[in-house]
Amino acid sequence: MTLIQNSIEELTSNTTDLRNSNQAISDSVQTISAVSEELTAHASETMDAETVNTQILENIAAKMKSLIQYIQKQ
Repeated sequence: MTLIQNSIEELTSNTTDLRNSNQAISDSVQTISAVSEELTAHASETMDAETVNTQILENIAAKMKSLIQYIQKQ
């Protein structure tokens, strides 16, 4: 009888430990998911800024080319 009782207590303890471990894993996955979403949002913002910067650099390059041509004519 004592052996059965000890086995049940051990099984209960193992089940509780497993439940706690599963909760910790679930919490970690949710944290990773939230961080991933934030990184994706920031990556999108960075890409948008890069597009704007590229357009600005192309505009500057065109104006520099015009300026060089103007100076060469002088």
